[in-house]
Amino acid sequence: MKKIHKRALCGLVSGILVLGTAGCSGESKTVETKSQVQNQTAQNEESQALTQAVQEGGKDITVWIPSNLVETERDYYYKMLGEIDEAHEEFQIKISEQADLSNQLLSAIISDDLPDLTMSDGNRLGVFCHAGVFLPLDDYFSDDIKKDLLPSVIDECTYAPEGKLYNIAQFDSGLALWANKSMLEEVGARIPKSYKEAWDRAEFEEICQKLKDKGYWALDVGQSDTTGSKFYYTYLPVVKSFGGDWMDRTTMEAKGALDSDATIEAAEYLYWLGQQGYIDVMADSDDGYYGKKNTCMLLYGHWMAPQVQELLGEDGILVPIPNFGHGVYTGSGSQTWGITTKAEKNGTVEECAVILKELLKPEYVQGMSDANGSIPGLRSVLEKDPKYAEGGALYLFREQLEGGIAVNRPHTPAAVYVWATIGQTLRDILAYGNAKEAMEEITADIDQLIEDNNYNSKQ
Repeated sequence: MKKIHKRALCGLVSGILVLGTAGCSGESKTVETKSQVQNQTAQNEESQALTQAVQEGGKDITVWIPSNLVETERDYYYKMLGEIDEAHEEFQIKISEQADLSNQLLSAIISDDLPDLTMSDGNRLGVFCHAGVFLPLDDYFSDDIKKDLLPSVIDECTYAPEGKLYNIAQFDSGLALWANKSMLEEVGARIPKSYKEAWDRAEFEEICQKLKDKGYWALDVGQSDTTGSKFYYTYLPVVKSFGGDWMDRTTMEAKGALDSDATIEAAEYLYWLGQQGYIDVMADSDDGYYGKKNTCMLLYGHWMAPQVQELLGEDGILVPIPNFGHGVYTGSGSQTWGITTKAEKNGTVEECAVILKELLKPEYVQGMSDANGSIPGLRSVLEKDPKYAEGGALYLFREQLEGGIAVNRPHTPAAVYVWATIGQTLRDILAYGNAKEAMEEITADIDQLIEDNNYNSKQ
């Protein structure tokens, strides 16, 4: 049977599926991309109109994506995968939205019910590789493609124990200080245009004191986050600049890194900032910067750009995270794509590799960036995007990621426990101090978990 082309389906477009959030564990919805017919006029979240036409021919490729995507991002995934599907007679893509994608992948490896191709949280690469979810991808991507990918993307998608590329990503994230330009000018602060011009510790603290004297909070570090997950991600560049880290990247143990003098000093500094009155420790939300406008700087990522632009306009600018003695760093990490071990059993690895290569076409990388506000993962796309051009509003993110100063969170099989434990501990330290005791205690706990579960073994 011939393929059914979307252009023959007048008045019908993609983007209707409205599913539950990630908290609705186990729920999923599967759609055959070629036969997906959706009514754009359905505005009510509970209303759905989907017509399917079953077709034959080509290998079935099951693709998992998260169900908790924003509407524009979900719509673009269907558009993009639909176009790839229509262009290839040798396979038929079937999309399945998973309400709790990470846990579903771990459950599926046990039940041997993995998809052929899946999105996943790049921060959990160590978890999935150790569990045997993904196949290595090095043989499917040329050196030219790898060179075009941001170094931060290559790092995020490489599982260190094997040194192999297990995922690819269309986009990346970035961290910096969102700053209120008017406030900085009010206190006579120098405004860095590049991470190479970042404030040092002394200059940063002088600015913070001047802001305090004017009646402003100097900095928001996501202190209202009750889970501490923001701290684990956003504070890592600060820890690296102090000379510390969350884990030893060679031994993949916490000892020697998390309990090091440098990491403890960085944790103590978080408490000190609060005690000096530079951070509103009791903040019940993170809108002091962009909403109440009583906070000058916000340690956050690229996803804040729309809010900052809307609420602050030209006053909302980016400045690099300060150099606290051991260089300037930023964070990175995103949703990634990988071919599963089930594809090898299904004989669909080559077809999945074709899809991944298609996903890295410049038009799809740019389209996804436009859909979800992310930073394009290809250098060739970044250089053509006005937002990331030199002098553009978001150029700093590009400069940092291309400059090789991005640091990814450790790819450990214990990732979920590690980030929850460290994040909550940092939140407690901000409020109560006792950094040395707290960091030494969780170092022992993390390493015991790693030992008990044999997480340092190479698989």
